[in-house]
Amino acid sequence: MQTVTTVGYGSPTPTGTSGQVLAVMLMLAGTAFVAVITAAVTSVFIERARAIRASGAEDSDDATLEQIRKSLERIEVRLSRLPTSGEV
Repeated sequence: MQTVTTVGYGSPTPTGTSGQVLAVMLMLAGTAFVAVITAAVTSVFIERARAIRASGAEDSDDATLEQIRKSLERIEVRLSRLPTSGEV
């Protein structure tokens, strides 16, 4: 358990049973605290993504893709009208 929570060699460690039990409880509490903070930050990102999706940003993306498709079609038409290298 201690290996997960220390930053390097030479850290003082408790030698008595009660000290070791207290140390394990503190290590577990610290690990749980980091997990809760990580979950809270992740929750903020997920809620933002849901809000964007619910606001209709996908419709905007679909419209942009449609504009790109139409532009590509116009480019293809123009390219098809160009003479090939053997016709020049």
